Amino acid sequence: MGEVKLYIGGMIWSGWTETTVTKSLDAMFGEGRLSLTRKFGDSDATVPSVRVGQTARITLDGETLISGFIHSRALEVDDDAFDLDITVRDKTALLSKGCILNDPAEWKNQTALQIITEICKPFGISVSAEVPVGKAFAKFTAQPGDTAQKVIEKICRHRALICYASSTGNLILTTAKAAAVTSDEIRLHPSQGNALSLSLSDSLEDRHSVYVCRTQDRGSDWGSSEHSKVEGRAKDHGMPLYCPLVIIADEPGGTAAMTELATTTASINAARAESREYVVAGWRGASGRFWDINKKVSLTDQIEGFSGQRLISKAVFTVSSSVAEETRLTLTSPAAYELVAEPDEKPGEVWS
Repeated sequence: MGEVKLYIGGMIWSGWTETTVTKSLDAMFGEGRLSLTRKFGDSDATVPSVRVGQTARITLDGETLISGFIHSRALEVDDDAFDLDITVRDKTALLSKGCILNDPAEWKNQTALQIITEICKPFGISVSAEVPVGKAFAKFTAQPGDTAQKVIEKICRHRALICYASSTGNLILTTAKAAAVTSDEIRLHPSQGNALSLSLSDSLEDRHSVYVCRTQDRGSDWGSSEHSKVEGRAKDHGMPLYCPLVIIADEPGGTAAMTELATTTASINAARAESREYVVAGWRGASGRFWDINKKVSLTDQIEGFSGQRLISKAVFTVSSSVAEETRLTLTSPAAYELVAEPDEKPGEVWS
């Protein structure tokens, strides 16, 4: 059984009955769930001294995957045994519920990295960028009562960035295009390969045959007879049914910008329509490294009939007293996370 340890202050707790650790590109924090069941007659029947809010980290085979705090605990005790369940979250989880107290919450001539770093500082979270974060904002304003996560996500949308927690519980700014290509691969074959199972989801729910993005020229007014409508179009050739979508852009822009927005939206929706989950034995690939999100791997699926490169968007590590270490990997097209930057707001411009 894989070695799982919970570090709290100077104490180390191991021997967990069941462990699940989840890391995802779609969440700003990772989470670990630990369960322990013991009979009081057992030699190690000691209830771990754990309290919510304590600083904690989880390691798998000596490598830290979650670093933050005890988010919740549930303890049930009867005459002869106890059951303990603990949830540990990366410290970036605080960004999802903590609000910004800056008054005013306004930044001028600062980059996405500078603003997000300032937002995260009171939470004790550092921020690093793996890619250039784009030009500085002439002015960026947060609304009263906005959570830190809401503001950070808005900043990232304006600069086509994605963000997620590192293994140390800090924030990483990056893009899917910057994802490293690993030497590890996933193979699904009736008699060979490292994938134990496949769960495939493919849907037309958010797909459209044509995407029409509309806005107007800067300075013009939709309410006047002189307004100039700007439009860009893109087709999803994988959508065989007629089902158009019209998108009204939040900011003025030219035909090229509208076409890019339409094309990117079509590409992202098509890419996210298909999701593949493969379960592989163990927590590491053939390279000896842990499977990790925002990494590209080679996929050969001889059952479903696919061969190509895919992005790891989610990794769930599990182990229990009855089931050996496994990793459930969600693989998507890299295009699902290759975003287009939203235009900056232009205070004072008249348009609607």
